[in-house]
Amino acid sequence: MRRAGVTFLLAALCASGAAAQSQTRWRFVASRMVQYSADPDVIRMRGFERSRQVRLCARGGAVELIAFELRFANDRRQDVPIRGMLRPGACTRAVDLARGRGVTELRLFYQRQSRQNPAWIRVEAR
Repeated sequence: MRRAGVTFLLAALCASGAAAQSQTRWRFVASRMVQYSADPDVIRMRGFERSRQVRLCARGGAVELIAFELRFANDRRQDVPIRGMLRPGACTRAVDLARGRGVTELRLFYQRQSRQNPAWIRVEAR
C-alpha cells in the first residue's frame, strides 16, 4: 500500500512539473520583416489562441522600438509603451495580457537601424 502511494506521488509530481514547464515556454506566433521607415506595421494573428504574455524579439538587424498596440478579439486594445533599442537576438520584456485574451492584431511602431542589415521582428507568446 505504501509503495502505491509513493508511486502515485512521484507520478503527480512529474505531471505537475511537465505542465509548469510547458506554461513557461515561448511559442512562435508571427514574424514580420521591418521596413526602413517609421510607419506603423500591422501583424495579424489568430484571435482564438489565448495567451497570458507576449514579447517581441529581433532577428538579423537592430530595431528601434517606439511602442506597440495589441488588439483583441473583443475589440479592446492594450497600448504598450516600450521605447528602446532591440539588438539582434534580444527580446523585450514579457508583456502581461489581461485575463489571457486572444490577440487578433499587433500594431508596431518601430524603425530599422541599418539599410544593409534586414531586420525581422518575431512575436512570441505563452
